[in-house]
Amino acid sequence: MLCCWRRWASSLWELCANRLPCIFIPFPFAAKNHQFYNAKFLYEKNLCVLIEQKNVDKNTVLRHIDNINLAKISSGLANIIEKNGAKIIVDEILA
Repeated sequence: MLCCWRRWASSLWELCANRLPCIFIPFPFAAKNHQFYNAKFLYEKNLCVLIEQKNVDKNTVLRHIDNINLAKISSGLANIIEKNGAKIIVDEILA
């Protein structure tokens, strides 16, 4: 499964938690280009495809879809998130 995404922040981490490889196309006019920099974190770890809006066209997107290694990215995403995140949050609340 592959996701092409244009939402950010907590959604980005939901994609990681679900090990869902993604093509990110940041909205360039978001405050301080934060969408780009959020996706760049994963891109620098080879855990997503990042295409700037100015470079988006059908051929570019299709090329990335054809070349993306879904299994490798999915596995890598699993390794960057806290394994017991929900338990840690509950433990903090109850502490």
